[in-house]
Amino acid sequence: MLEKNDIMLFDSIIHKIYNIDDFDEMRFSVLEALQFLIPYDAGTFFLASSETPYELTDPVAINVSDQDLQLYLEEYQELDYTRWTFAAPSGKAYRETDLLQDKIRVATPYYRALFSPTGLHYSMLLTIIHEGTFLGVINLFRHRKHGDFSDKDLFLFGLLGDHLNCLLFRSISASAPVQRKHFLGNKKLIDTYHLTRREAEITSMLLEGFQREAIADQLCISPNTLKKHLVNIYKKLKISSTLELFRLFK
Repeated sequence: MLEKNDIMLFDSIIHKIYNIDDFDEMRFSVLEALQFLIPYDAGTFFLASSETPYELTDPVAINVSDQDLQLYLEEYQELDYTRWTFAAPSGKAYRETDLLQDKIRVATPYYRALFSPTGLHYSMLLTIIHEGTFLGVINLFRHRKHGDFSDKDLFLFGLLGDHLNCLLFRSISASAPVQRKHFLGNKKLIDTYHLTRREAEITSMLLEGFQREAIADQLCISPNTLKKHLVNIYKKLKISSTLELFRLFK
């Protein structure tokens, strides 16, 4: 049974979902507030890629380093044994221990690469799916000593799904025009310079003349997230400015 404090905390999270205009700030605020409703040690909120079905991009996180997020995106997401849930017809909250036996889970390359080094063990995820379209996923993690997520945690987590489905669908629909053809060298950017798909998309938009503010608005990301992407792009391309980017490709 839900206590009065649970209801108040849940209402506070719903308020953040609908009233924080900056998309990344909203996602971070939701993760931050969830710590009080469902205690956890680390959390991530990924969006679905606009180019490849069931691929993740643009994470915000609590207690997860940028290095580990990038490692997941570039090397380990294909090994993620929870990705099959992204293809479900509707969103749902799951405990990893309900999806896969622990003795099997801890032996997987994915667990050994990303769970073992951090000391995290238990995980709970909420898939965000609107009418069969996968939009994103929230993952919450706990250390073994703090125990698995309870049935109550699972229920509360699942209640957020409908609200996030509506908001993400509206936001992505509003930015749909950007998902037209971009710079035709996207695949070359990915293959040659090892850019992620989001980094290749941003590079393409820069080469097409989009200003940074317009890129952030159309991709529904914050200026800070865009700045992080640009740092990674410049590092991989071995350049230090947009001017050098144009010289490299034009």
